[in-house]
Amino acid sequence: MPWKSRLAKDGVSVGQFGVFVLLSYAAGHLVAALGNAIETMMWKPLGGMPTDWVTRADQTLLSPQQVNIVEDKVRSMLGLPLEAIRNLDGKV
Repeated sequence: MPWKSRLAKDGVSVGQFGVFVLLSYAAGHLVAALGNAIETMMWKPLGGMPTDWVTRADQTLLSPQQVNIVEDKVRSMLGLPLEAIRNLDGKV
C-alpha cells in the first residue's frame, strides 16, 4: 500500500513532520473560527447563547428560588460582589 511507504522510518523527515504540525495547527484554528461564526449565526435569531439565557429578567429556565441559589453560590464560591444575575452584562 502506498501509505505504508509514507509512514515508514525513512518516509517522513523531521522537517516535513514539523511543517505538517504547523499546517495542522493553523487548519485547526481556521476550523474553530468557522465553527464560532456558524454558532453565532445560529443562536442570534434564537435570542443568543443558551448560557446567557439565565441572566435575562424574563427568563423561565430557573425559578426565583433557583436564581437566588445561583447568586449565593457565585458570591460564596467565586467571591464576586454580585448583586443579581438578572440583566447581567456578560461582555464585561
